Amino acid sequence: MKCAFSLVSLLLISLTSVLAQVSTQLANVTEGSPNNSAGLGVTFTNGLMTDGDLYFRGSSNGFNEAIWRTDGTVSGTRIVLNEGDDFGGNWSSLYFLGGGVLIEGADGYKFLSDGDNQLSEYLPAMPARFLRGFTQLPDGNYIFMTEENDVHDLFIASSDFEDVSLVGDVHPDGSEVVAYGGSQGVLIYNGNSFQESTPVVYDFATEQTMPLATYMAEAGLSLSDLSEGYVYGDHMFLSYRDEDNFFRDHVINMVTGAVAEFTFLRAPYTVHEYGDKLVILASRDAIVFDPLDMSHQFLYEDVFALGTSQVIGDKLYFIAADDDNTERVVEADLTTASSRFLPNAPTGRNFYNCKMLDYNDEFYYLSEDEHVTLMKYDFAAEAPILVDTLSVVTGATVVHDLDEVNGELIFSKRLGFLQHEPFVLGNGGTTSTVTVPVEELAVAPTIATDYVTITGVGTVQSKLGMVQIVNTAGQSYGAFAIDTNRLHIGELPAGRYYGTVSDGAVLYRLSFVKL
Repeated sequence: MKCAFSLVSLLLISLTSVLAQVSTQLANVTEGSPNNSAGLGVTFTNGLMTDGDLYFRGSSNGFNEAIWRTDGTVSGTRIVLNEGDDFGGNWSSLYFLGGGVLIEGADGYKFLSDGDNQLSEYLPAMPARFLRGFTQLPDGNYIFMTEENDVHDLFIASSDFEDVSLVGDVHPDGSEVVAYGGSQGVLIYNGNSFQESTPVVYDFATEQTMPLATYMAEAGLSLSDLSEGYVYGDHMFLSYRDEDNFFRDHVINMVTGAVAEFTFLRAPYTVHEYGDKLVILASRDAIVFDPLDMSHQFLYEDVFALGTSQVIGDKLYFIAADDDNTERVVEADLTTASSRFLPNAPTGRNFYNCKMLDYNDEFYYLSEDEHVTLMKYDFAAEAPILVDTLSVVTGATVVHDLDEVNGELIFSKRLGFLQHEPFVLGNGGTTSTVTVPVEELAVAPTIATDYVTITGVGTVQSKLGMVQIVNTAGQSYGAFAIDTNRLHIGELPAGRYYGTVSDGAVLYRLSFVKL
């Protein structure tokens, strides 16, 4: 089976809708061979900036790299900076940060600010070393680390990287040294339990670095060994063993020094603000934390490691594995702490690059089987709707984009062997509500083993192309060719299926049951 892609293809299969949305390619960011690695490569490197636009890595001629910018429309998608020569090789690394793009070149670093897209001169204060772990602090400054001479140095930089200060040597060299920064300080430690940890805290108020054991002692706690730690805002969360070798879990208010017991929590991959509370997801648990009294409410255990999450109203959506070790979307009620698997909403097996998005009060997410697909969940029908097919699964690590940019839903599709191309849900104008008519195609018989005959639009084969087939759970089976008005379904497993095909002006839809 082969997938067919169209710039205005749409694969919505809602039995109640009469119109369907379209998706449009924003730009050809490669402008060369689809197999050229100077495009977006297998990873879509990008970032939403403070000016509201999305910045991402691409190419200007199929060879050299370029930084692109989009406001969510075709006319507003353009190159803002490219490498100095036609064959590239001028940039070593690009770091997409909240206020711009930090560019590493052969002679050092420059900063491309968002909004005005002004490129700085070379930044003399930036260290000529390998950079690790950028984190933006609540005041807009950044912290990052470097590795040199078997130690990690901690740096603090202004939002434009014009002012960069060396804090000092903070940790011996190790494979998984991390730095978590909040409003009051930074926690640095080695997350590899087989290597030396020596965790330290850098306090912003005193501008001093001290062992974590000393910092905890001031709060009345003892430390033998740190398992996990994290800083968010004014609070430090710690899982550790005390001097008596007992496992302990506490949260410390870094302003007042107050301490409270906490549920064991691995370092979170996501923290959501929910009213005056925090919803914290880690590679094991989902918890609601009240920063005022430092109390917490347990929501869920066995959260899928390194997954994705989204808060919509009073509901939290994330991924967890079922009894068959298939990851599925979980819906947790933040008011009652109850949870359930969303019916018919699998995301795949070990699909670490899933993403979720609340867009126009509708829930979108990525799912993986033979293809990576963009899905929208129909809560009334308790079933997903296939919006678009983004790539064929080949075993390569492919990270698709899924963002809201200035009210537009933006995603990337991997059309060739390596590169992605950016798409918008809509016609690429100033609205994402563009629709096309939907017509039902009659099939006979409706229950079949080998093939069904399609009628309803005259000579179907001459009018239409490949039919995209999905099952009732939204799982894609790829594209099937129409052969003299016949759709051969013999290789499909038994079950109910839906099909869609577009001629660019109308979306045609059909359904059948395979015995």
